[in-house]
Amino acid sequence: EIHVSTKGRMQASGSIDDPLSAINQAAYIAQPGDTVIVHQGTYMEYVRPPRGGTGENSRITYRAAAGEKVILKGSERITTWQRENDGVWKVQLPYDFFGDYNPYYLKLTGGWLNYGKWHHRGDVYLNEEAFYEKETVAEVQKTPNSWHCQVEGELTTIRANFGSADPNTQLTEINVRESVFFPQTSGLNYITVDGFTLMHSAENWQPPRLELQIGAIGTRMGKHWIIQNCTIVNARCVGIMLGHARGGYGSDEDIIVTDGGIEVFGDHIIRNNIIRRCGQAGIAGQKGATRSLITRN
Repeated sequence: EIHVSTKGRMQASGSIDDPLSAINQAAYIAQPGDTVIVHQGTYMEYVRPPRGGTGENSRITYRAAAGEKVILKGSERITTWQRENDGVWKVQLPYDFFGDYNPYYLKLTGGWLNYGKWHHRGDVYLNEEAFYEKETVAEVQKTPNSWHCQVEGELTTIRANFGSADPNTQLTEINVRESVFFPQTSGLNYITVDGFTLMHSAENWQPPRLELQIGAIGTRMGKHWIIQNCTIVNARCVGIMLGHARGGYGSDEDIIVTDGGIEVFGDHIIRNNIIRRCGQAGIAGQKGATRSLITRN
């Protein structure tokens, strides 16, 4: 067992008495047969497991500690909003705040997207629920629970109408990460994800085409995953992604899993999950769900 806690530390051993502080730390350590147990709290990180298990009895398992609520978020809290007028507040952030992925610069794009192409990949959340993006500042001024963004040079400006709420004293968050749980490479097998709440991913629109398909959580054309007892809330586009893996934003990878045909991916179990308020689909994916059991979600 490898333990993770918000009260842990970077150089910990990972024992229950000396837990690590981040799930990604445990992911880099975990080997086939290991279980990563994550204790109560909110983890603002993009978990990218570098390896999977080698068989049904040697999985790598990630699970929330029994009876404890564990939340993984693709967002960050913002407490530097400046009041403008009539419930509208703004925040200005340097471009490097977002690293190499700025969802307020990137728009939704892709095949089968027939309207709303002005929408961005980010979102604004008040007390963990999403607002509606508007195309103009004027619309935001008239509409509570809405937002607008613009990027000029190195500065990203977000305006939102919080009505009577003070965004600096309530829980106000914006997207900064493309996904919440998604492997570094294609084709990882025998991974279990059990009992987490996954929120606020900023993935692109996901058409059924031969390209990298990302969701709040995804299997990236692996095999024998189990995703169970999770709650997935407010993915910008797709909650659970079982689909194709090729390339991707900022990547020169060009992998299509074809050797061995359809036997090299699929065979997943996706069960007992609650999926709500995902902008495009709760569960989706090109090819990767073959021979999978998807039940009681």
